[in-house]
Amino acid sequence: MPELDDGLLRGLIGDEPFERARSHDAPEVLQRKRDALGAEHVKPFESARNDMLGAMSRAGVKEPEAHLPRVDPASGGVHARLVVLTESPSASALESAGGSGFASTDNDDPISERMWRLCGDAGLERYEVVHWNCIAWDKTLKLERALVRAFLRRWLQVMEGPSRVVLLSTAAKGFRADVRAGLPEAEITDVLSSSSRVALSDPRVDAGIVAALRGW
Repeated sequence: MPELDDGLLRGLIGDEPFERARSHDAPEVLQRKRDALGAEHVKPFESARNDMLGAMSRAGVKEPEAHLPRVDPASGGVHARLVVLTESPSASALESAGGSGFASTDNDDPISERMWRLCGDAGLERYEVVHWNCIAWDKTLKLERALVRAFLRRWLQVMEGPSRVVLLSTAAKGFRADVRAGLPEAEITDVLSSSSRVALSDPRVDAGIVAALRGW
């Protein structure tokens, strides 16, 4: 695969996710993303996901595919220099809840729209960042904590050495040790989640998130 940049991602996915928030409201955008899951920058995550689906099945989860989103191919994937981790997938990311099936700022909900905007405010190109969750699946499944932590480490170890990780909530901060184990060389920053009620009314919170995304 050629060196990843936004031009290559646009060629795979189309322009819409780069131009507007909530682009997952368009079925054709979602289909192009599904068609791109074999691309080199996301293929290793698909392999890790298959391992996790097996573990979920053994733990008694029925139809685990619907409860475990995928990495967004309109991102840097394994090549991203920045990893943004929230606690767990939103309903708009879960196929079990009628969502897109992707951990993405393109999801059709207010919090994803907010993060889409904040990443733009931080000057991030899509190929520079990948978004994921410390609890990879629908947290209402209540799978063992050891399985949660093991898969987070496995997922992080697929990456090709990102320089920074932003833990985007107090709950995500609780996984700092696992992030450190998975990415021992990365800088780790904690920041208040953009989904909190405080963030909805305090512009200083948005400014703090943008600063963390920029690496200030």
